[in-house]
Amino acid sequence: MKLKLPYRIKAILLKIRGVDIPVSGSKISMSVGFEGTGRFIFGRTECRPNVYFACKKGAKLQLGDNVFINRNTIMVCHKEILVGDGTAIGPNVCIFDHDHRYGPDGFKTREFKDGTVRIGKNVWIGAGAVILRDTDIGDNCIIGAGTVVKGDIPANTMVVSGSENRSIKLDA
Repeated sequence: MKLKLPYRIKAILLKIRGVDIPVSGSKISMSVGFEGTGRFIFGRTECRPNVYFACKKGAKLQLGDNVFINRNTIMVCHKEILVGDGTAIGPNVCIFDHDHRYGPDGFKTREFKDGTVRIGKNVWIGAGAVILRDTDIGDNCIIGAGTVVKGDIPANTMVVSGSENRSIKLDA
């Protein structure tokens, strides 16, 4: 039998573990996973089941207020991931601020190139999108379902995938 703890108890237990999350105004499913000793800083956030956060020692993973994260999303932070207020993240999204090193001798299993991921305010990230190292997404953007994003996306832009990604300026 799975024991259901009231949200307040879960928030207090997370604070003891070092996850800075507001006790009131957030909804974190009991199946959300946290790994690592980095800094987790959460505003008022809603996380659906099976969301996974990993934050390496010395790194910072920060979510603003009114952030919504749907099922099965993964965020792995080696340096810095910042998500702005009012952002909605669809199911099965992966966000990584690092790459594995690869050279003439092949894949390096424990060596990484670290960078940052910054996601602006009021961004909508569609189901199955992948956000990679050194990405800066401006405010009020839409990232289409299944899109792989790396690099700078200007504010008020929609990015959709196809044979190659296209950026479409949104009329505000």
